[in-house]
Amino acid sequence: MAIDYWGEMPESTGDYEQKGGGTLIPEGTRVLASVEEIKTQTFDGSSHESLNLKWRVEEPEEYNNRVFFQTININGSCQLSQYYDESKQEKKIKDAFRMLSAIDKNAGGNISKLMRKPTDDELTQYIVAAKMWVNLGVYNNRQIVRGVSAFRDIEKPSKQATNAKTATVAKYTLADMEDDIPF
Repeated sequence: MAIDYWGEMPESTGDYEQKGGGTLIPEGTRVLASVEEIKTQTFDGSSHESLNLKWRVEEPEEYNNRVFFQTININGSCQLSQYYDESKQEKKIKDAFRMLSAIDKNAGGNISKLMRKPTDDELTQYIVAAKMWVNLGVYNNRQIVRGVSAFRDIEKPSKQATNAKTATVAKYTLADMEDDIPF
């Protein structure tokens, strides 16, 4: 059924409040999430380009199925923006590429192997559905992504931790042997 938006308007008091949005996930929360959608966005009259990501939370249970969005400004802030600052552009561009690189690495590293700008279809093929840990924050009453890291089912201990454990076992083994000497 098509809706005629410009036909008869409903009665109104002149007040309206948008529902939804829910509460934000608190600053510093680490969630297991996967990218559900990723696409490039450009604006008429601007060379500005960004990647828009839609994430879905899987863990912890209290945030299961919550959705949050991320914008990665590939070439820094838009020059038409009131917040544009030329002196911060280089840092913003490097940060954007580090974030995209980390997401790509955690999703298998296929985007970086292309050695060219990926299409939206390639971004979807290689990034969507990859699980990773996401550190969330809150800025100006909006959910933001502070960082991402790899999701591993089983974390392997570092070499240093393994060596320390072996040394501890060897120390106790020698001590136990001294008690077994019959004289």
